[in-house]
Amino acid sequence: MAIPLHTGYAVGWGTLALLNAGLAQSKNRSGLGWWFASLFLGPIATFIIVIVDPVAKEPAAHRPFQWLAHPFSRAASERTSPGSVIE
Repeated sequence: MAIPLHTGYAVGWGTLALLNAGLAQSKNRSGLGWWFASLFLGPIATFIIVIVDPVAKEPAAHRPFQWLAHPFSRAASERTSPGSVIE
């Protein structure tokens, strides 16, 4: 049984949108935003994501809940935890 052409096209377009979201996240950009943009722009969004520079991450000091990312690492125990006093 053959898959109708428009169905295969939609599956490919949706897969491209998911790949674009992952690519955007690898460049510290909004995966959800680029997924949504990719639904409309498709391969053009892929080209844009590839050519733009990654966004610089904020220093750990500006991310108060960074310790939640890796709660059992040694560095996490050295960071401030909820309820601790910051001087």
